[in-house]
Amino acid sequence: MRFRFQMTLLAVFYTVCTFVDWIMFLSGKATIHNKEILCYKENYVLVNSNLGGLYMLVFTIITYTYAMFMWYVFYQVPKKFGVVTRRSVDDVADMIGTGDTSIMMDEENLKTVVRELEHDRRFTKHQMSKVNGRNDSSEGSNHFQSGHLTNGVQ
Repeated sequence: MRFRFQMTLLAVFYTVCTFVDWIMFLSGKATIHNKEILCYKENYVLVNSNLGGLYMLVFTIITYTYAMFMWYVFYQVPKKFGVVTRRSVDDVADMIGTGDTSIMMDEENLKTVVRELEHDRRFTKHQMSKVNGRNDSSEGSNHFQSGHLTNGVQ
């Protein structure tokens, strides 16, 4: 039932998206040809007129709609049918202690899951300390201070 519902939603969405993509493609070509929007240094889009601004607004709204629909189909629909659950490091540790190995079948995969969850926890803690104005490196990881991520700007 869930799979059929999910696939029907995806098929309808992809059909609608095909038409919307063609409309956006053709109108985008027209706006570039009429110099309503300009491409600058292959990285920037400059809006030259209200029509170009309208095109970019519609393009942005459609992009967000695509993202939200994918979130709905691949997260909310399975969650509605009880397939998605959230587990923390403590939950996984409790499962090891009780002998419930339904999350993973072998020990190596379980260790990988625990490592990734711990890494996510450290990363979140580090990001929150940066937001709060502190530079908390008490976790012993200098991985996030390598210069690649400075105040959210690369």
